[in-house]
Amino acid sequence: MIFGVLTRLAAFWGAFVMLLFYFGNWSVEHGPINGDFAYMLVFLTVAALGAGRILGLDALVGRYEIDGEPLVEKHPLLDYVLG
Repeated sequence: MIFGVLTRLAAFWGAFVMLLFYFGNWSVEHGPINGDFAYMLVFLTVAALGAGRILGLDALVGRYEIDGEPLVEKHPLLDYVLG
């Protein structure tokens, strides 16, 4: 995620890990919303927006050409992963 490569995929798995942390640290003493839940929402926002296309290398990977054809057009499923 630091370099912006496969940001959407990494953010999805980051949100999943934060969900596991949220249930692992379950305590309602300070309310049902804690830092783990907040970070899960941040990861889901990054995944929904595909932030690697803005300030990352996902845009370069998507424009990379193989035999004169952009990589995303050659493999359309990459568009969902790259954003």
